[in-house]
Order: sequence, then structure tokens, then C-alpha cells
Amino acid sequence: MEKFKMQNSKDLAVVILAAGISSRLGNLTKQLLVYKNETLLKIAVKKALEISKDVFVVLGHEKNSCQKELESFNVNIIYNPNYKQGMGTTLSLGISYTKEFTHTMVMLCDQPFIPVSHYQ
Repeated sequence: MEKFKMQNSKDLAVVILAAGISSRLGNLTKQLLVYKNETLLKIAVKKALEISKDVFVVLGHEKNSCQKELESFNVNIIYNPNYKQGMGTTLSLGISYTKEFTHTMVMLCDQPFIPVSHYQ
């Protein structure tokens, strides 16, 4: 069986879902939780940029704080005003921006233990 590996493909867009409220965490914002000196949001974006130059980050809750966290990255930031209505609204909004791409991969911002090799 041949191993398929996609490397920084022009045919691939990555959509990172990072709009949720994280209500189970109380007053904490999951996207901005720090693990090994970096926020979960930054960790996800760095991994996505290893896979594709076309990264779309969908923000909602704490949009301004999250956007500030991404200032040094060349990514497309999308705001979901309907983020309180659930992940489905964030997913459909993100996908609507990637119709011109052959492939779209969806990542969640709160899974720092998934290695880049798994995404590839």
C-alpha cells in the first residue's frame, strides 16, 4: 500500500475551528490556554502552516484577543457572528471560504497532542 503524504499543497486549504465559548472551562477561553509556553491557538496555526500556506482560522468568542494572538502569522481570519449557535455554524462558514481548493482539511484548535505527521 502506497503511503499518501500531502506537503504544503496548493490544492489544500486548512480550516481551524476556534470560535467556541468553551463553557465547560468557566471563565477561561480554551483557544488562549497555554501549553508549553504557547496558546492552543498558536500551536494549531503553526501545525496548519506546515501543511498548507492557505490557512483559514474561524474565530468567534474572544475574537479580539484571539486575533491579537495571530498577528504574526500569515493566515486568513474569519469571524463567525453566530458562534453561539454551535460548531456547525463555524464549520460551514469556514468551508464556504475554501470552495476554490481541491481539498479542505478541518482542524480543531484544542488538540495540541496530534502531531503534524498525522495531519499529513
